[in-house]
Amino acid sequence: MKKRNIRILAILLIIAFFFSFIQTRPYSVRHSTVYTNDNTLEIELYIVTNRFFVIHPDQYCKEIIQKHRRINKLSADTTYQIVLFANSWCFKKGYSCAEYEYRVDNDKIQLQK
Repeated sequence: MKKRNIRILAILLIIAFFFSFIQTRPYSVRHSTVYTNDNTLEIELYIVTNRFFVIHPDQYCKEIIQKHRRINKLSADTTYQIVLFANSWCFKKGYSCAEYEYRVDNDKIQLQK
């Protein structure tokens, strides 16, 4: 009975380690392209989320855009095209889980339709 409990505990610890390892990097930008015109900036981001499920992809994309603008110190009006992938395998195979296009005017993020 004790061996069975130890095996179950070991399996649970391995599963917990696996999930915590996956979640250490919430996302990674695998490909980005920037197009500039006279006074507009268009950015394409291909992002691997490292999650099995993205519960609110719209809110998740807005957080990524805010962080991207803060890191790169962007202040111009920008159009973002974001393609989300669940994991690296999906990125290699080209299976995207969501695609969004946003327009950012004066730090106000709006979803384009």
